[in-house]
Amino acid sequence: AREKMRAGESGIRGENQTMGHSQSSMDTDIFDSISPLRMAANGRASANIEAAENSFATLLKPLPLALDAYSDEKVRFEIQEWAQSQAQTTQQSPEELVEALNQRVSRLKDLVPAILESLGSDSRLHTAGTLHSDVLRDFYCAALEMAAIGDWLCQRQFHLLPVVFPTLHRSIPQLKGIVHVSRVSEDMYELVQQQPIQFSTSLCEMSIEYEEFIYVKRALYNDMLCQDGLSWKAMGVPIDAVLLTRVRQRLCDTTEQCLTRVACVYERRARSASAYDKEDISTDSLLNISHQVLHTAALCVSLCGNGYTKFTPHVMYIAAESISWTTNKILTRDSTNNSADSHAGSKQSALLHGKKLDSRARRLVQVGESMLKLLAYVRVIVATAVVPLDTAHIGQADLTTAGACETLSTSLVDFSWMLAETMTAYRVSGKLAHPSGNFLMYAELVVKYAKR
Repeated sequence: AREKMRAGESGIRGENQTMGHSQSSMDTDIFDSISPLRMAANGRASANIEAAENSFATLLKPLPLALDAYSDEKVRFEIQEWAQSQAQTTQQSPEELVEALNQRVSRLKDLVPAILESLGSDSRLHTAGTLHSDVLRDFYCAALEMAAIGDWLCQRQFHLLPVVFPTLHRSIPQLKGIVHVSRVSEDMYELVQQQPIQFSTSLCEMSIEYEEFIYVKRALYNDMLCQDGLSWKAMGVPIDAVLLTRVRQRLCDTTEQCLTRVACVYERRARSASAYDKEDISTDSLLNISHQVLHTAALCVSLCGNGYTKFTPHVMYIAAESISWTTNKILTRDSTNNSADSHAGSKQSALLHGKKLDSRARRLVQVGESMLKLLAYVRVIVATAVVPLDTAHIGQADLTTAGACETLSTSLVDFSWMLAETMTAYRVSGKLAHPSGNFLMYAELVVKYAKR
């Protein structure tokens, strides 16, 4: 499942794009590879929200006749016809349906003016330090009640709303935004009130669950957190700053929990060789999970709007160990191949040529693209953090970060040396005059790697 999720991933799309911290920039840089299961879940959630927001627009579609053609008698007649047709599917009598309709339309006529009047009003202000104040809760509850009435009318295919409430169509754009804000706010409120998320004990399942969780929140919240509700403020909708702060904190706590679990696996393996046999996950799987979790953490940071220094030790450590293991694997393979060539009597064991050179170039491209993505995730996550390099007077967390930086820099230099050796081999073989497709692909990687 993880391999399928990664099958469509594209490369890093340039330095300027990768450095971006906005929601749209992250969508461009870090390719969102969504599994069919998560895509279906997100699609259903988005469809439900969109349907609720557009219910009034659907109900206010143009009528076959002009409004002045609907006399009171004609309206009563069509409402009775509507009630008769709906009674067959709703298991309610026509009289009950008409009574329920009158109650909802009457309530709607009270809610809409009250909600619109509260926009931009000083009554939206709330006491600092309170979570979802009474004024805000009343506003959001009124908006949700309005949306529920729209859903009820839409499900029962009531088409006479433009007649019984003719002034409603002027407020549709505002009402659509208010309904969306109310639903997002309700989801945020539930998120901060519930217990911290408990992920599966399996590291692989945890990474998938964490990724799905962040994707769902990104689809729902959009840029609300990273812009401090700017789009809400533009509509005059009440903003609960305390709620936004607590939502960010909950998302960051969830991210830190997942990063800690991955870092602990690396730490156990680094401390003892026997830990390799005790872990229920292979090295390659751990590397894939590291990419997945760092990718999701970068999306979470983009969603929340800024970097978080407390992520730095874990992020740098995971990145350093991942890249170190990858480069060491290539170095070990090269050492083995050189030793075999020496025993076979090769005169140029240090320089590859022909198919072996192209094979090595393709392998470096594959590994290099993976490293570039990992570095892009790290850059986004720790962009606002000061990475400590002076180990004289720092704490344990910063000491871990400094050590990870040293390991990371060593691995990057080793990989740079591999790139230089391969480029030299291409030059010695005379392939620069008539470059092949493999060489052009390899040269592009070298440029991107140097730029990164």
